[in-house]
Amino acid sequence: MIGMILFSLIEDLINESLGLLYKNDKYLLDIDAENIPAVRNDDEKHVGERAAMFRFAYYMQSLVNDYNDYSLLRNYNFDCEYNRNIYKVKRLLDNSKAIPDIIIHKRGNNDNNLLIIEIKTWWNNNSSSDISKIMDFTSKEGFYKYKYGLSFKLCEAKEDTIKSMTWFSEGKVFKSENDKHNNK
Repeated sequence: MIGMILFSLIEDLINESLGLLYKNDKYLLDIDAENIPAVRNDDEKHVGERAAMFRFAYYMQSLVNDYNDYSLLRNYNFDCEYNRNIYKVKRLLDNSKAIPDIIIHKRGNNDNNLLIIEIKTWWNNNSSSDISKIMDFTSKEGFYKYKYGLSFKLCEAKEDTIKSMTWFSEGKVFKSENDKHNNK
């Protein structure tokens, strides 16, 4: 089944879901914390990353359910922070526990692991552990063998979010929007 799903279909789903997030839930991404008198420190300035991540996954699932363009993805599960590897805890190659932000897969086996997504928000730039997690999850030598991985930063503007995207397959980067925009 995974072989039938084209990368372009997944990329379109991601971009369309981002469009809905920026149209309907901009509040989650650009709260003007500087003008809120009760804010005491940086940790209290913004909505939690999980709130934006959930809404993004919600839009992906909704598009798959509502439009025939994405019908090949209807039998997949869209999960946020799903920490199970069948009946065990998900672990990286170094045996540390792993909780991906969003995964598209079929629960109960590792034969249909399609996409792992790691998201950071513009106020939290530390994505180094996310990158190594995606590389493990997409590696041929790993347990999960996800077909694709995606890392990006939810920025204040959708265009900047798209520029931050890095796509992975087989444990390596295969497409980086950032490189494309830097080379122009």
